[in-house]
Amino acid sequence: DDNRTNLAILKSQLELWGLVPILAETPGHAKLHLSKDPEIVLVITDMQMPYTDGVELTQNIKRMYPSLPVILLSSIGEGCAKSNAHLFTVILNKPVRQYVLSKQLLRVLAPKQSDQTPRENATEQQPEKFSTSHPLSILVAEDNEVNQKVIVYILRKLGYEPCLAENGLIAVEKAI
Repeated sequence: DDNRTNLAILKSQLELWGLVPILAETPGHAKLHLSKDPEIVLVITDMQMPYTDGVELTQNIKRMYPSLPVILLSSIGEGCAKSNAHLFTVILNKPVRQYVLSKQLLRVLAPKQSDQTPRENATEQQPEKFSTSHPLSILVAEDNEVNQKVIVYILRKLGYEPCLAENGLIAVEKAI
C-alpha cells in the first residue's frame, strides 16, 4: 500500500494477531521482499497504487510464485479487480472490518486439510485445531453486550474460552 497510514494500521492489526508483516510502499518493494524472503506465505495488496495497480502487481507475483495467496483490498466499484478475481485468493472491500479480515486470514493461512476429509468436516474441525496449535489466554474488554456475545462466540468457535471484562478498569484488574 502506498498510504503509510493504511500500512501502519494493517501492520499493528496483523502484529496483534501474532503475524509478522513486512511492509512495502511500492510494488517494486513488494517484489524485492518476495525475492529475498522465501518465508513469505501471503501477500496483502491495495488495488490503487501509483504506476502499478494491485492487479498488475499480482499478475507479476503469480508468474514467479503461482501458489502464493494474495488478498486484494479494493474500494467498492472497482470492476478491474472483480474481472481479475481469478488472480486473488480473496478480494475485500475497503474499509475492511477486523472480523472479516481475521476470518479470511484464518481461512487462507490455516493448514490445509487432507483431501480425504470432506470439506464440510474440514471447516467444522479447523477452529479446534487452531486453538490447539495456537494456545492463548484471551482477555476481552468490551462494554457493549452485543459485541461481547459476538466476540465470545467467535473465540469459542476457534476453541478458546475468553475471559470477559465489561470495561478497561475491570480488564486491568483481571490482567493483574
